[in-house]
Amino acid sequence: MPVLEDVTFRVPAGGYAALVGASGAGMTTLLALIGGLERVQSGTLIVGAQDVAALDGDELAVYRRLTVGFVF
Repeated sequence: MPVLEDVTFRVPAGGYAALVGASGAGMTTLLALIGGLERVQSGTLIVGAQDVAALDGDELAVYRRLTVGFVF
């Protein structure tokens, strides 16, 4: 059973987004995918011009360092 299916959204450059939903809705999974902490099993994940799903380990490290920030 897919955790996330048919999810599409855009955040303009310099913009902000909030993920809101019920517990178990997939918000943490989506953030982990965007951050490259979890790997995409199927489909595509585009952040900026970068296909995160296609990045290898070293490329993911650079992507995380330059593109993504987390506050836990």
